[in-house]
Amino acid sequence: MIGVVLPFLALSSCSRQPESYPPPPQRRDFAGPDPNPILDYIEMSQPWADNYVVRDVMTGSGLGERRWAYEKPELRFQLRDGRQRKLVVKLEVPTITYSKTGPITIRFFVNGKPLGTIRCPRPDKYNFEAPVPPAWLVAGAPTLVSATTDKLWISESDGAKLSFMIHAVGFLPR
Repeated sequence: MIGVVLPFLALSSCSRQPESYPPPPQRRDFAGPDPNPILDYIEMSQPWADNYVVRDVMTGSGLGERRWAYEKPELRFQLRDGRQRKLVVKLEVPTITYSKTGPITIRFFVNGKPLGTIRCPRPDKYNFEAPVPPAWLVAGAPTLVSATTDKLWISESDGAKLSFMIHAVGFLPR
C-alpha cells in the first residue's frame, strides 16, 4: 500500500508554485465631496434628509417632497463659514390638520433662541424667512433649528401629534 501512495506523494511535491507579482500601485481615494453632507440648506425630497433630523420630523425613505413635523420638530445643520445668514423654512399647513386646528402660529428658534413667528390663517404653503444674528451662528459647530405651534392636530387612530409639513429648511446668505 505504501508503494502505491509513495509515487503520488512524490509527484505532488514537484509541482510548480505560481509566480509572484508585486501588488498593484496604491492610489488615494477620490477627494470629492461627502456623499451625505450636512449642508446649510436641505429639501425634504433629498435622500439624506434624515441626517438632519434631531427629533419630531417624519423619517424614512420615499417620503417625497414634504415631511410631517410633529410636536417639537428640530433639525441640525453645520455651517461651513461665518457669512451672514437668514433662516428659510418652506412649509405647508394641510387641509387635514387645519380642519381641526384652524389658523396656527409657528415659532422658530435657532440654537434655542426665538427668531420669529409666522401666522398661517388657512391651509396653504408658506415661506418663513428671518435674518439670524451673526453671534448665534458658529462655523463648523452644530446649529439647531426648532419650531413650536400654538395648536396641534392629534390623530384619533394612533395619537400622533401633527403640526405642519416641511418642504425645505436651512440657512441661505442674506
